[in-house]
Amino acid sequence: LVNDFLDLEHLRDSTHGIKLEPIAPQELLQGAVAAADSDPDHPIVLDVPPCLPRIRADERRIRQVLWNLISNARKYSPSPGETG
Repeated sequence: LVNDFLDLEHLRDSTHGIKLEPIAPQELLQGAVAAADSDPDHPIVLDVPPCLPRIRADERRIRQVLWNLISNARKYSPSPGETG
């Protein structure tokens, strides 16, 4: 959480720009899944078409967003066998 706040402060700083470079979306997603801890109660199934075009993105920031999404999905998803 502290790192997220620090990143927000860096975004406000004009000397800290966004570094856009071409990257394959599959690589971003596979990296995010690989970086996520394994969780048998909340496995990640990645189904990405191999023919997606490259995108221009700041890889570090996109990976952080993907990690946050995966973390939140696991945190707020019921475990197998739980009823809501």
